[in-house]
Amino acid sequence: MPEMRLTAADSLPLTALTALLNAVYADYALPVQRSSQQVAIHHAVWDIEPALSVIAWMENEPVGVALLGRRGQAGWIGSMGVLPAWRRQGIGLHMLHQVQANARRAGLSHVDLEVLTRNTQAQALYEVAGFQVQRELLTWQRRVEQGALPDPYFKLQPTSVAWALQQASAWHTTPPCWQRSVGSLLHMTDLKAFTVTDQSGETPVYLLMRHLMQGQIRLADIGIAPGHEPRGLGRELLQGFHLRHFDANVILGNEPVESPWNRVFVALGYYVIERQHEMRWLVT
Repeated sequence: MPEMRLTAADSLPLTALTALLNAVYADYALPVQRSSQQVAIHHAVWDIEPALSVIAWMENEPVGVALLGRRGQAGWIGSMGVLPAWRRQGIGLHMLHQVQANARRAGLSHVDLEVLTRNTQAQALYEVAGFQVQRELLTWQRRVEQGALPDPYFKLQPTSVAWALQQASAWHTTPPCWQRSVGSLLHMTDLKAFTVTDQSGETPVYLLMRHLMQGQIRLADIGIAPGHEPRGLGRELLQGFHLRHFDANVILGNEPVESPWNRVFVALGYYVIERQHEMRWLVT
């Protein structure tokens, strides 16, 4: 087997890194193909640090990538993969160990990642490297053909994105994962926010959305004030949102399996399209 070497991800120009990421994920369960501009945006949103990230090389060609994000003492592996022709040769584990060494030198306390529950081989690799499953995350979808929802009593209204982000940290019963955390939301420049007002004139619920493309919307986050149940105003909020965007498929990713919002999604015709395990490695 040729000798492998590892370098920091900033050793690759953005165009070459984009090509590598697309090739790594071309046969993935959820194929990912991005432009260089999209990769740059994702790196900014997820706080990816190329100097802490890793590229694997074989025969002077890049064959693997592991991207590490950092916020304070927290880390997150946002992309990790090896070209199909070079898999099952230990390259992934070598990259993981290098990322872990980088995280240790950077003073991080832990590193998280997500892996599809059906990707048992990848999960086994992460477990060998010391990562442990923390919880299960669900990706929900509601498609246009599922029909209209009832007109809610409390009407949907636009609100300030800045106001919604101020509430985000406290308005979740369980901590959000990296992509849904305030640190990520603050980097998103295309957010729109909505709320509903209750009988007392308060707005104890919010929804943040992003347009992915024509006919498809991603809910970036949804939250409700402590002491309120999603089955009340939360359901009204979603009904009003779907009435406004009746012609779009709607996706919400990474909702913890224990979240009280899941009952509302089921009641409104959402269904789970993917499950992931959130895993964590404690830096020692």
